[in-house]
Amino acid sequence: MFKNDNDTLVDTVIGEAVIELLQDDKAVSFDELIAKLQEGLSNETDSVRQAAYRTAIGGIHKFRSQPITAKRPVYRTERDSLLKSLLNHTETIKH
Repeated sequence: MFKNDNDTLVDTVIGEAVIELLQDDKAVSFDELIAKLQEGLSNETDSVRQAAYRTAIGGIHKFRSQPITAKRPVYRTERDSLLKSLLNHTETIKH
C-alpha cells in the first residue's frame, strides 16, 4: 500500500517527536509522545505541518482508546500445537 504525502508527513512528525524523546532521555510513552507532538504543534508555523501534527495527535489518541486485543494467546496456541505435533512425531527423519 502506498502512502500519500500527508501520511508520510504525519509519520515524519511522529518520528521526529520520538527521536527528540530519545535524545532527551525521556520515556517513549503515549503521554510523552502526545506532549512532544503538542509542543511541536505550538512551535510550528507551516500550516501543512500543523495539520500533520493534529492528525498525529488525533491518531495516537484514537489508537490509545482502542480495546486491547489478545494477540499473544493465539501465538501461544499455534506454537503449542506445533510443538505437540513435533513431540508426538515418532518417525526418524533422515537428511
